[in-house]
Amino acid sequence: MAYGNKYYLEFYDRFSNLFKIYISQEGYTGAVIDVVGGGLPLSIHWLGEGDSKYSVVKGSTCEFSIISETDQAYLSMFTGTARDFRLRVSKGSDLIWQGHIDPDSYKEPFLQPPYVSTIHASDGLGELKNIKFPKPDSTKYYTFEQPIIYFIAEILKQTGSLLSIYVANDVSFTGASPARCFDAVHVSHKTFRDEDNEFESCYDVLEKILKSLGSRISQYNGEWYIERIDQKRSDTVD
Repeated sequence: MAYGNKYYLEFYDRFSNLFKIYISQEGYTGAVIDVVGGGLPLSIHWLGEGDSKYSVVKGSTCEFSIISETDQAYLSMFTGTARDFRLRVSKGSDLIWQGHIDPDSYKEPFLQPPYVSTIHASDGLGELKNIKFPKPDSTKYYTFEQPIIYFIAEILKQTGSLLSIYVANDVSFTGASPARCFDAVHVSHKTFRDEDNEFESCYDVLEKILKSLGSRISQYNGEWYIERIDQKRSDTVD
């Protein structure tokens, strides 16, 4: 997908940090439109906070507020598909979050403009429950094996965000460093078929892989981090 920046919002927090919000639309080539934040401009939440540490897929959502100067000024964000509008949030020059705007979250207050519109976006991990794992080349269906990181990368592509993947895990075996076990261990696609011989959802496959390796995935600073379930943010990643 080729995205072009359509809307831009910036604000400072109470510590004088500059935050920038870019809303880009697939195929957009027009001028960037500056918008004004309203109320609480931005909040990012990691879902499942407080759950058991064995919950291995930690999706995140972003909510931000902007001023609508005219009635239904941003309706176009909510009349297409879930991948039409991408949201990127930066702190200074550093990307801290990326996702796509949820078109089903549209709501407007019953007021005369200007008024505050609240927009929701997600990183796509939760939506993986509704996406089947992509089938491999049919000519290699029964023998095709790939390293674990291949399956993870294929799944994360389905979120629509092509972010870097970093791994910090203590699982190791002879001949491979701890971080490289995701490259060295190969499994067959047949592992991820259900009782009806159909591929499981991307979410189920990802959860199965991560549980087997005692790992958790979440988005951090605009990148995918795979870490031990009892660990947060590591300096030792690969």
